[in-house]
Amino acid sequence: MKNFDTEDPNRNDYALLVFIKNDHARYRGLARLGDVLVTTVWLNDRASEKFDFAGTVPASGKTFMKNRFRLMDIVSSIFQKTG
Repeated sequence: MKNFDTEDPNRNDYALLVFIKNDHARYRGLARLGDVLVTTVWLNDRASEKFDFAGTVPASGKTFMKNRFRLMDIVSSIFQKTG
């Protein structure tokens, strides 16, 4: 979504993404002070309001974390006032 307005729940169809599940988290070391971390995330699948992602976090030329996780869209209408 290019222009997301967090101040107005009536402007956006969806209010936020909620973390719902973590699968296959693998940690292979620790990042150290001064390491530059670049997280790469792929969208693997989308089923209705659920999104399945996979990601890696490399540091110093080695991948020290791999993860797979799911997020779910929450529709804005549940936050909107009625009446």
